[in-house]
Amino acid sequence: PAVPTGSAEDIVRETLGQGSSVSNQPEGGDQASQASLQALQAFQSGDIGECLSHLKTAVAQRPTLPSPNVILAGFHLRAGDRREARRLLEQEARKSTRHPQLYLSLAKLALAENRLTDAEVHFDKLESLEIPASWTDAQSMWLKTSVVEGRANLAEQRDQWKAAAALFSQMHQMQPQNVNWQLRMARALFHAEEFDQAYEQLDIAFRRDPNIGPPELSMAVLHTRAKQYDDAEQWYRKILDRLPNDARVKSSYIMSLLYQNRGQKAKEQAQQLQSQHGSSAMLELQLGIASRQLGELNDAKTHLLKALELSPGSDEAQYQLILTLAAMDDPQAHQQAVERAKAFVVAYPDSALALSALGAAQHADKNFPEAEAALKKAAASPLVRPEALFILGKVYQAQDKQDEATRLAKILAPRLDEPQVFVLRKPARDWVESLTK
Repeated sequence: PAVPTGSAEDIVRETLGQGSSVSNQPEGGDQASQASLQALQAFQSGDIGECLSHLKTAVAQRPTLPSPNVILAGFHLRAGDRREARRLLEQEARKSTRHPQLYLSLAKLALAENRLTDAEVHFDKLESLEIPASWTDAQSMWLKTSVVEGRANLAEQRDQWKAAAALFSQMHQMQPQNVNWQLRMARALFHAEEFDQAYEQLDIAFRRDPNIGPPELSMAVLHTRAKQYDDAEQWYRKILDRLPNDARVKSSYIMSLLYQNRGQKAKEQAQQLQSQHGSSAMLELQLGIASRQLGELNDAKTHLLKALELSPGSDEAQYQLILTLAAMDDPQAHQQAVERAKAFVVAYPDSALALSALGAAQHADKNFPEAEAALKKAAASPLVRPEALFILGKVYQAQDKQDEATRLAKILAPRLDEPQVFVLRKPARDWVESLTK
């Protein structure tokens, strides 16, 4: 069964609709908390009947809660099952008595599905509702903050960065202990090109929580994600001049170089970091990717196997290793890639990354129908990488499906410069240009 993201305590607090501690619950709150927790556990084990039974107990203990179906829809929504969440919410919306949390859940669902106008309508409805007299001050504040947070998320998705910054500032005033709002405000200010203000907020946040990292590093990362690599380089230079041996800063810089396919520079920086701090799973992964970018496939294989030895659960290292094996001029390596990729998909049957790896391995092994099936399934995911789309295009061409290849090239074209590791970026660009010129 799907598992809702977040800690059980956070999920239950959200279910209770106030975010306060159990010790500060209104009458019946403690019992409702326990019943909600039991409902969550039943949901995670796949027993929906038992889950609903516990939710009915929670609502009986605390009548100000929404209906069991609304709470259950929230579990499904947090688990990523939007279809079932929508069914439950639509069923609940047919009733004459509607709890405010119903509209909040509908708004969250609309945001998740990128139905931004629908989300705005639900937030407008929430703000127009009269707060039930039986609600505590904590519940009223919870609803108010939920609406502000939702509108901030909405502004982000619309790229309305100044509005988003103002709303996150409001959230920061409501919950000053939560540094996350300050970070999101800084990000919004950055995208609004208010760079000095963004830096100021990042600096304040860093002083409150040093685990965030220095503001110069955050600015470098933001510029990297915005594909403003020259500006990112300047910020990395500033922080590296001040902290030349900081492993976190150097590792971030290496990733920025890999995003730009600057494999040689990334390799040099990684080797320098390795000499200072020794090996790590992340460093071996970075060395593996850099070697793959340079075409040094045997070195890439060695580093990626080491990364998996240090961190056996690294999906990224597994993916990079499979594509490295697939790129080798060696049928035995291709078979190893297929075997690894099949095991990867068994472990994660719906993972776009695992399916992409399987498609790449099958393509190298010249099993084009199976490669196409795996890559098309990966391409249906919003998480599919442009590298997988390029390989799918090559699979189409190998089967003389030129129309499909050309159509895919047009889809891939706007994704060629996305800020991520994309080892095959140059051949992908050449391929797209050959089909779309």
